Amino acid sequence: MAVSLGFLSADYQVSSHINGVAMCASCHIGFFTPNLIALSPALPVLKYILHYIKHTPVGNQMPLHKVFDLLQQAMTGTHVALPDLDSIFPYLGLFTLVILRPGDVLRCCISTQHLPRLSILQNNQFEPAPYMTSQVGENVARIFDVMATAVNPLPKSSGIIPLSPRIQNLRNGVTGGCQWALELSLQH
Repeated sequence: MAVSLGFLSADYQVSSHINGVAMCASCHIGFFTPNLIALSPALPVLKYILHYIKHTPVGNQMPLHKVFDLLQQAMTGTHVALPDLDSIFPYLGLFTLVILRPGDVLRCCISTQHLPRLSILQNNQFEPAPYMTSQVGENVARIFDVMATAVNPLPKSSGIIPLSPRIQNLRNGVTGGCQWALELSLQH
């Protein structure tokens, strides 16, 4: 369906190593493969795409996979032919966890040995948040930088990522804006 809607090019392969999504095998088998959860571009990026669809004349619209390719190029500092990218620039390359079947993940969570510190959006970039910043504060996110962890392992900092609202108040749980920084390939 994503190909027919223009989100992905026809040669896209979901499990290809080129996609750059690094995740633990048990999370992949337990949650992603049975379509319980998925990763989605961050909400500001989705709102940008919706605005593009609604306000760009149909004759001038590019297929969405080309728009996403341009967004990836913009992440490298390349000037691209898309309007008003400043507001979403900090969110490019960030993904949020989406619960696809909430009833099937009640009381479920993903444990992590590398719970990152909170970040806060300031001056159009994410910076480490001051200690005692609320997890649910405005412009606050917990960014799991997959590639940084692979290159330079973080110190152990155990925590959980709740998949159900029933367990979001647990100690060391993650609530609010979880984001994953993933390495993206410009190839499909």
